[in-house]
Amino acid sequence: MLLAFNLSGCITVNLKKEPGSSASTDEVATRMALVSEIKAFQAKLDWAPTKNFSEYRSSQGSYLYCGTSGTFDFEVTGRWDISKEECSASSGDAYFVEVEAIAGVGMPLSPAMVRSPLARFIMVVFHEDFHEQIPDIPTIETNESAATLLGFLSARDFAREKEGEQSLLAQTFSSDIEYSRQAAFVEKQYYDALSNLYERLRRGKISKDEALREKARLYKEMQSTCATVRLSTVMSCGVMANNAAFERSFRYSVYYPLLYDLHQVCGEDTKKTGDIIIALAKKELTEKEFVRRVETLIKNRCIE
Repeated sequence: MLLAFNLSGCITVNLKKEPGSSASTDEVATRMALVSEIKAFQAKLDWAPTKNFSEYRSSQGSYLYCGTSGTFDFEVTGRWDISKEECSASSGDAYFVEVEAIAGVGMPLSPAMVRSPLARFIMVVFHEDFHEQIPDIPTIETNESAATLLGFLSARDFAREKEGEQSLLAQTFSSDIEYSRQAAFVEKQYYDALSNLYERLRRGKISKDEALREKARLYKEMQSTCATVRLSTVMSCGVMANNAAFERSFRYSVYYPLLYDLHQVCGEDTKKTGDIIIALAKKELTEKEFVRRVETLIKNRCIE
């Protein structure tokens, strides 16, 4: 997934793993049929129907995103529809990514989406559709963490029903569920360490040169720690190399372990876990209140 990166420059990630910019009629028909199967499965989970992926649009390109931050902070400015060259020319830390889909726009299937690996395709459809089940969840961190977990869980359940529990497809999602949990703990450790480093710099406790050296050491150490975290459908923490990329990735990890624990105490029941998160999102809680409610449910073994 990682095409190029350097510590203080621009990270470029391309999630289109299959070559070519077009899709054949057979490829499109196969993926459209798969979308119909996925939507039918979502109905069993009581997810509200969405308009996503209901048509194929050959002219639909990937969605281009550029995130930029300071060299010594996690305050990221994100911009869409910007070229890789423009992103690379940004000062400080920069992160450029091409993604196949984004939620909330009734997105069509694109050639990039159709040509993506099967597991990636299935996960993206579930992930983006779950976003639309929780529009009132309090923050982007709770939103992305929830969509990541429920995207994986529902994709795994779908794969088990379609191909069997021991199938390669189901095992791929099972692996990503567990590895994402490991990655979340690693990311939290290094996010805190880097935040502490930048605070020490702001207080004049260390020089910029010392901060740069320590920043480089921490990112290298995180990449080494994540070397065994082998994710198949999303980026691994092993490719995070600057603040802009790390801040965006961390949004998906902040509450992943908490919601994973909720799923465990709720009998590993994907529908029940999803129902709880959707219900909490509708209550328009603050982030703190949302987290407290989930923690209480975990403490009470899923009993409200």
